[in-house]
Amino acid sequence: MGLVECADGGTLFLDEIGELPLPLQAKLLRMLQERRVRRVGARQENTVDVRVVAATSRAIEQMLARGDFRRDLYYRINVVRIDLPLLRDRGDDIGLLAEYFSNRAVQEMGRKVCGLSTDAYQVLKNYHWPGNVRELENVIQRAMILAMGSIIEIEDLNLPRVEAILEPVDEPVHDQIESDGDDSQLDMKSLEKAHIIETLNAVNGSRKLAVKRLGISERTLRYKLQQYRLAETE
Repeated sequence: MGLVECADGGTLFLDEIGELPLPLQAKLLRMLQERRVRRVGARQENTVDVRVVAATSRAIEQMLARGDFRRDLYYRINVVRIDLPLLRDRGDDIGLLAEYFSNRAVQEMGRKVCGLSTDAYQVLKNYHWPGNVRELENVIQRAMILAMGSIIEIEDLNLPRVEAILEPVDEPVHDQIESDGDDSQLDMKSLEKAHIIETLNAVNGSRKLAVKRLGISERTLRYKLQQYRLAETE
């Protein structure tokens, strides 16, 4: 029995149907129209009753224009269409998905990691996610492996071009940043860098006291010092 016959009476999910070669598209169309299949080497056909759900990340309309996808198959399967927005366009889902993937990884790996730090969560929300949900799942799995403590930190995520933005937690530091008078040009990175410098100066360079004032972990502070090239403040 092939997969179509195995799905008789149920649902057949065809992932990335846009990758299906044209000869197979013709065979799929015939099965959908006639609801019959013939096993390889068999002489007779068998009737099947399957519901087909297809998914693709490709622009099918453009493939139709190029002749890479059969129009008759497209109109046959395009009965009920659901367009899913990209992960970066639904930021509220990132935290829920990250929690789900981390809980599943805990069960599979046996790691005692109970969640993400506030900074790590902010990085996930700011990332552009070119690989969508699959990339998020891989990032969480990798972070679970790399995490040294019970909380996933920024460094554990290992994302390209990580840009974590932290809100200043003490006094404003606008007067410590060079400005032409336009506050709109004071980006959050400049504020964060100045705030870290001010905090380190206030505690005479003590990282243990600085992390308490900043409300971040020592690993995050080390990452920030490297990010802003402030290693000389040690």
